[in-house]
Amino acid sequence: MAGRGRPKPLLILTSQERNTLKHWARRRTIGALALRSRMVLASADGHGNNAVAEQFGVSPQTVGKWRARLIRRRLDGLNDEPRSGAPPKVTDDIAAHVVARTLDGGPPNATRWSTRSLARTTGLSQSTIARIWLAHGLRVLGRRGHKPVIEMVGQIVRLSSRRERLSRPAR
Repeated sequence: MAGRGRPKPLLILTSQERNTLKHWARRRTIGALALRSRMVLASADGHGNNAVAEQFGVSPQTVGKWRARLIRRRLDGLNDEPRSGAPPKVTDDIAAHVVARTLDGGPPNATRWSTRSLARTTGLSQSTIARIWLAHGLRVLGRRGHKPVIEMVGQIVRLSSRRERLSRPAR
């Protein structure tokens, strides 16, 4: 029975908006945006919230939410809004300082930095140092110190091919 419930505002897309939504709907890397785009395109084709919700496996309220946000803010309305919560305590400047300190050399009484020794020096926690190293691709590599992961790829490939030669049975 069409016509029951609250009337929905008319959803009219420009050709440019429709093309952009179709492009977003094909993308695989941003799944949430692709799903929202598909829902809005189906709504713009005249399908009701219940039909669109059933087609995409979401609730009718979800379809209504994205439809309303598109009408209110156009394409910008489909992007995620900022989440609530405390701002990050480790800023980019702090992370840059830790990375620079790590790569510039070891501590005065050792050959390389450990997360604990760098944490004592910087006043940050050991887990914070470990998260910064992980985010920037730094690893503790024995006595060689710290190298970005990209520099290590060649060494890893050479090691694995050498291991394969050593592990092959003799003929």
